[in-house]
Amino acid sequence: STVKFGLKRLKKKSKKRNFSLDRLKVELWLKAQQNFAPLFVSFVFWSAGYCYFLWSEVDSSDALLMSLGVLPPLHRTVVATAYSLLWPIFLEVVIFGFIASALLDQHNPMAVSTTTSQ
Repeated sequence: STVKFGLKRLKKKSKKRNFSLDRLKVELWLKAQQNFAPLFVSFVFWSAGYCYFLWSEVDSSDALLMSLGVLPPLHRTVVATAYSLLWPIFLEVVIFGFIASALLDQHNPMAVSTTTSQ
């Protein structure tokens, strides 16, 4: 009977948050507003790389794939090499870090404890 009482009490205390796409969109939007500067810098960096590959490469249809890092640049210039080294770092740190922090924010014990205490 003590175990049942403990389980009932635990179920009452833990509020399970329901998953919905609308809630996910709102959380991503709020997180994007908080992290506007890094997302803006990475977008400007990517668009500069896209414009560079569009201008410098002979086959401009592959400029999008080169700027995303999928294809290696045909002409190995200093700018193209530096961009191909720096873009994956920007992508991993800023974009994937943003998505991971937005999705895992609800599991942060410090954030959850401050929101539940208020």
